[in-house]
Amino acid sequence: GDSIQGELPSCLPIFLDRLKNEILRLTAVKAITAIASSPLRIDLRVILADTLPVLASFLRKNQRALKLSTLVLLDTLVKNCSSALSVEMLKPVLDELPPLISESDLHIAQLTLSLLTSVVSAHPNAVAIVH
Repeated sequence: GDSIQGELPSCLPIFLDRLKNEILRLTAVKAITAIASSPLRIDLRVILADTLPVLASFLRKNQRALKLSTLVLLDTLVKNCSSALSVEMLKPVLDELPPLISESDLHIAQLTLSLLTSVVSAHPNAVAIVH
């Protein structure tokens, strides 16, 4: 695992392709979460720009498990890859968050607020984007 850095440009796009596959997307989200939370600090910049809009679209889906896993992944990315993320990259995600804060599903609301806290901690100027 420690010597994977040279293989990242060819390996990580496979995960992006799996995110776009309806059957594999939940598994791909969980796999990317494991990679992003790895103590090896694997550089995900190769796929971050393309991954965030896809993840933002998952927040609109009616699949609760996908929403929950996506929120956990986004929080992990913000905490562990904040230097590679800009507010502009996060904007599609931030636009999808306000509807998730409701009393109809408090678990999703909790994860959404946790993500927002992480975003504002890493990028204080993101407050202006969140409505």
